[in-house]
Formats: sequence, structure tokens, C-alpha cells
Amino acid sequence: GLMVVSFGLIYSVSKVLHLAHGAVVLASAFALIWSTKQGYPLIIGIALALLVACILGVGCNTLVYEKMRESKTFSTTGALIAALALLLFLQGATLALFGSSTQTFTLVDTLPSWTIAGAIVSAAELIVIFVSAIVMTTLWLFLKKTRLGTAMRAVADHEMVSQTIGIDIKRVRMLTFLLGSFCAGIAGVLFLLRFSIEPTQSTLVAIRMFTRAVIGGVGSLGGGLIASFAIDSVENIGAWYINTTFKEVFALGAAFIILIIKPHGLFGRK
Repeated sequence: GLMVVSFGLIYSVSKVLHLAHGAVVLASAFALIWSTKQGYPLIIGIALALLVACILGVGCNTLVYEKMRESKTFSTTGALIAALALLLFLQGATLALFGSSTQTFTLVDTLPSWTIAGAIVSAAELIVIFVSAIVMTTLWLFLKKTRLGTAMRAVADHEMVSQTIGIDIKRVRMLTFLLGSFCAGIAGVLFLLRFSIEPTQSTLVAIRMFTRAVIGGVGSLGGGLIASFAIDSVENIGAWYINTTFKEVFALGAAFIILIIKPHGLFGRK
């Protein structure tokens, strides 16, 4: 959910379908694993993961998307192509740096789990839920209660009007990428608590993120969150009653049906 919400935030302000966001999530996760293997304290590893995510996200915006705007070649389609290229580039760079082997966060094995009403509940899952709830609540309050958050919402609603009243839209876009990438870094850390990772997952993560964002309505933060829970539920129910092999098929099937009924997504604006 956090990954989808931060992707939606970036799109709503910059109008860029930043698919490289998926690679940023995986890169931050690999940074944390590398740090722990070097023997650094966990807090250092988390800080490094967040720093890597912020540098990559802001770098993508500054070196690619803003350059396109400056050269008057920016368009939604052009930015999408650039985002795909960035996704593949970052995935390749991660593969070159860390190899193709599957990586696991060993700390997960030390966390306890409990059996409640016949269901196994792990501390890792509770951490993911708790941290995600805290971060998304903080993000919501930031967007609603701070001047920068108000500026972000203004640019998202109408960029030209925002510029007319004196908002530095280039700075707002940069700070949005910084904030969104910071959230992606947190998502990368939480991702490790539930899954093993490998560099080639970047594309799959990007597809899953994009699917959920489209279903919820690209740019709708609440819609993206609700869509994430809904699609995850469909996937798990389908895997439980039918076959885990078709887990992704259930999600894409649900997305197809929803988009036929509501082409702009569940909460998207026309």
C-alpha cells in the first residue's frame, strides 16, 4: 500500500508515471541487506536504504524528467518511455552490483510468531502493518496541515494556476519526488520483512504497483490504498481456493473487470 500511495503522490504532482519507483524500492532493500552483511548496525542500514531511495528518486526527476521539461520535449507518453528506460537501467545496475542470487533479510528469522485462532501471526507482519499505518497517517497529515503539503495539492490540482500565484512548481516537484522516494525506501525495508528479493523483481514490483494505482485511480492516494488491499485479497483468496500459480492472473482479471466498469479507476477523476 505504501508503495502505491507514494507512486500516486508523485504522479498527481508531476504527471509522471514513474515506473522506476519499483526499482527504487528494490534498490533500497538491497542497500539494507548489503549494510547488514557488512556488519553495520540495523539503524545504519535503514538510514542507508532511505538515503539510496531518495538519491535515486530525486536523481531520476532532476536528470531526466526536469531535463525533458527544460528542453520542451516533456509529454506524458515521453515521460512514460523515459520511466521504463530508467526502470530497466536501475534493474540492470542492481543486478550488476548485487548479482542474480536471491537475497534474504536474516533478521526476519529471529522475530517471533504466534498462533491466534488457528492462524499464524508473525511479528514481521505486525511491524509491516503498524509502520505502514503510521507512515501513511503522517503523510496524510503532512499533505493536509503543512504549507508544503498544501502547495503539493495545489500543483496537483492545477499547475498553471499554482505558478501564477507564486508557487515554485519545479521545487515542489523535486520535494515530491524526495518525499515519495523516502516512502519507497520505507516500503523497501518493509518488503524485506515479508519476501526474499532478487534484482529482476523490479519490473514485477513496478507492474504490481502500477496495476493497483490504475485500479484505485492514478493520482488518488486513498484509491490506491483501497485498491492495494482489494487486489491483495483477491490474489490470496484465489490462491487459497484455486491455485497459487494463477495468483497474478486473478489480480489482472480483477483489474480488467474494474476498468471496464470504471475506466478511470475506482476513485479516479475524469
